[in-house]
Amino acid sequence: MASIDKVSKNIQLFIAPSNEDQLETFEKVCNCIAVKASSSWGDKKFSVFSDSLADYAHLSTKAMSDMESMLKNGPPRTSPNLLSGLTELSVFVAECEKKYGISVEM
Repeated sequence: MASIDKVSKNIQLFIAPSNEDQLETFEKVCNCIAVKASSSWGDKKFSVFSDSLADYAHLSTKAMSDMESMLKNGPPRTSPNLLSGLTELSVFVAECEKKYGISVEM
Protein backbone atom coordinates (compact mmCIF):
# COMPACT_ATOMS: atom_id res chain seq x y z
CA MET A 1 0.00 0.00 0.00
CA ALA A 2 1.13 3.52 -0.76
CA SER A 3 2.45 5.60 2.10
CA ILE A 4 0.24 8.39 3.37
CA ASP A 5 3.36 10.15 4.68
CA LYS A 6 4.99 10.02 1.24
CA VAL A 7 1.92 11.46 -0.46
CA SER A 8 1.57 14.10 2.26
CA LYS A 9 5.16 15.22 1.61
CA ASN A 10 5.04 15.06 -2.18
CA ILE A 11 1.78 16.99 -2.61
CA GLN A 12 3.65 19.97 -1.23
CA LEU A 13 5.02 20.38 -4.77
CA PHE A 14 1.51 21.44 -5.80
CA ILE A 15 0.04 22.94 -2.64
CA ALA A 16 1.47 25.79 -0.58
CA PRO A 17 0.28 27.67 2.50
CA SER A 18 -1.20 31.09 1.84
CA ASN A 19 0.66 32.40 4.87
CA GLU A 20 4.23 31.39 5.80
CA ASP A 21 3.32 31.57 9.50
CA GLN A 22 1.12 28.51 9.05
CA LEU A 23 3.79 25.97 8.00
CA GLU A 24 3.15 23.62 10.93
CA THR A 25 -0.59 23.63 10.32
CA PHE A 26 0.05 23.30 6.58
CA GLU A 27 1.79 19.96 7.17
CA LYS A 28 -1.31 18.79 9.05
CA VAL A 29 -3.48 19.90 6.12
CA CYS A 30 -1.31 17.91 3.69
CA ASN A 31 -1.58 14.84 5.91
CA CYS A 32 -5.34 15.33 6.16
CA ILE A 33 -5.58 15.48 2.35
CA ALA A 34 -3.54 12.28 1.97
CA VAL A 35 -5.63 10.44 4.58
CA LYS A 36 -8.90 11.49 2.93
CA ALA A 37 -7.64 10.48 -0.52
CA SER A 38 -6.48 7.12 0.78
CA SER A 39 -9.76 6.31 2.50
CA SER A 40 -11.95 7.61 -0.33
CA TRP A 41 -10.06 6.19 -3.31
CA GLY A 42 -9.10 2.75 -2.10
CA ASP A 43 -5.70 1.07 -2.23
CA LYS A 44 -5.23 0.69 -5.98
CA LYS A 45 -6.21 4.21 -7.02
CA PHE A 46 -4.27 5.76 -4.14
CA SER A 47 -1.23 3.67 -4.99
CA VAL A 48 -1.31 4.74 -8.66
CA PHE A 49 -1.60 8.38 -7.59
CA SER A 50 1.19 7.97 -5.03
CA ASP A 51 3.49 6.41 -7.63
CA SER A 52 2.71 9.15 -10.18
CA LEU A 53 3.31 11.82 -7.56
CA ALA A 54 6.60 10.21 -6.45
CA ASP A 55 7.78 9.97 -10.07
CA TYR A 56 7.00 13.65 -10.60
CA ALA A 57 8.77 14.60 -7.35
CA HIS A 58 11.86 12.67 -8.51
CA LEU A 59 11.81 14.33 -11.94
CA SER A 60 11.36 17.76 -10.34
CA THR A 61 14.28 17.25 -7.99
CA LYS A 62 16.43 16.08 -10.89
CA ALA A 63 15.37 19.05 -13.03
CA MET A 64 16.12 21.54 -10.26
CA SER A 65 19.64 20.14 -9.93
CA ASP A 66 20.33 20.86 -13.61
CA MET A 67 18.89 24.30 -14.29
CA GLU A 68 20.51 24.58 -17.72
CA SER A 69 18.70 21.47 -18.88
CA MET A 70 15.46 22.62 -17.31
CA LEU A 71 15.68 25.98 -19.06
CA LYS A 72 16.25 24.16 -22.34
CA ASN A 73 13.63 21.41 -21.88
CA GLY A 74 11.17 23.01 -19.48
CA PRO A 75 9.83 21.57 -16.23
CA PRO A 76 8.76 17.93 -16.01
CA ARG A 77 5.33 17.15 -17.42
CA THR A 78 2.61 15.76 -15.22
CA SER A 79 1.16 12.40 -16.18
CA PRO A 80 -2.57 11.99 -16.89
CA ASN A 81 -2.91 9.93 -13.68
CA LEU A 82 -1.30 12.71 -11.66
CA LEU A 83 -3.41 15.44 -13.25
CA SER A 84 -6.59 13.48 -12.62
CA GLY A 85 -5.64 12.82 -9.00
CA LEU A 86 -4.71 16.44 -8.35
CA THR A 87 -8.05 17.57 -9.78
CA GLU A 88 -9.89 15.16 -7.50
CA LEU A 89 -7.86 16.33 -4.49
CA SER A 90 -9.52 19.76 -4.61
CA VAL A 91 -12.50 18.44 -2.63
CA PHE A 92 -10.19 17.11 0.09
CA VAL A 93 -8.17 20.33 0.08
CA ALA A 94 -11.31 22.37 0.79
CA GLU A 95 -12.39 20.00 3.58
CA CYS A 96 -8.96 20.05 5.23
CA GLU A 97 -8.62 23.83 4.91
CA LYS A 98 -11.91 24.18 6.75
CA LYS A 99 -10.92 21.61 9.38
CA TYR A 100 -7.66 23.44 10.22
CA GLY A 101 -8.82 26.97 9.55
CA ILE A 102 -6.16 27.90 7.01
CA SER A 103 -6.11 28.62 3.31
CA VAL A 104 -3.73 26.94 0.87
CA GLU A 105 -2.84 27.63 -2.75
CA MET A 106 -3.09 24.82 -5.23
